[in-house]
Amino acid sequence: MAEVVREVKDAEQKAEEMIKEAEEQKRDKIKNAEQEAEEIVEKAKEDAEELKQAEMKDFKEEVSEEKQEIIKKGEDEAHTLRNTASDNLEEAVDFLMEKFKQGFIR
Repeated sequence: MAEVVREVKDAEQKAEEMIKEAEEQKRDKIKNAEQEAEEIVEKAKEDAEELKQAEMKDFKEEVSEEKQEIIKKGEDEAHTLRNTASDNLEEAVDFLMEKFKQGFIR
């Protein structure tokens, strides 16, 4: 009978050790999962930041190109207006000179 009691106690001790080991493994797995989750979140943040920076760079380049196009168009229009005004000025001077000459000839 003493042998049976000792075997039961040994079995209980082994069961307790197995439970303790299983709990330690559970804690380790939870700790590892939490650490892995933190790493995934941090990587996602880094990826999002890189994407944001790349998109911001593309946007700035696009805005710069559009700005240059607008400036070029404005300069072209200003040049055209200057030429037209210059042509009109010459015509206006000729017209006034003709009127002035007509006024003296009469």
